[in-house]
Amino acid sequence: MTNTILNVPGMSCSHCAKTITTALTQVAGIGQVRVDLPARQVQVEYDETQTEVERIEAALQIVGYPAASVEANPAQQVLE
Repeated sequence: MTNTILNVPGMSCSHCAKTITTALTQVAGIGQVRVDLPARQVQVEYDETQTEVERIEAALQIVGYPAASVEANPAQQVLE
């Protein structure tokens, strides 16, 4: 599993966070989604054999939240 952090500047409320979480959990290969609303970031754990950052970003774009990847890390280096 790999982790990536995405900046989501349009995310401003708990409804936004729920919409984003719902959209991402429907993408094959995504294991866990963590939303940091004050930072406007989403941390996504995913299986890189099933999906890729571009597909994750596309899923967010479809629900109206353009996002940009900050970085990608191995699951062992999860940010706390």
